[in-house]
Amino acid sequence: MDEEILRLYGFGSFFNFKITSTDIDFLIIHADITRSSCEKAIVLKNNILKLMCNADVTMLSNKEECEIDFILKSKAILLGPINSSNIEKELRFLFESLGI
Repeated sequence: MDEEILRLYGFGSFFNFKITSTDIDFLIIHADITRSSCEKAIVLKNNILKLMCNADVTMLSNKEECEIDFILKSKAILLGPINSSNIEKELRFLFESLGI
């Protein structure tokens, strides 16, 4: 399986420092709508859900995000890149470094 860099964003009340957030919203941006790219995003999504039961995860390809401008409209914050060849380890490190 070839490597891909997935970008993980946070948005919504938790990342806007609202006290009353009941969930944590994440956005995964992956390369394109090929099966391989979508499967990598799904693996990342499943790892997020395994670590956080109150997570909501949206997945968009680069093209889809550009078409709807989701990052700007949702005021999403880039949390970091995740290499598809090491998703679990990089996600845990990212969450720990962000205190999530």
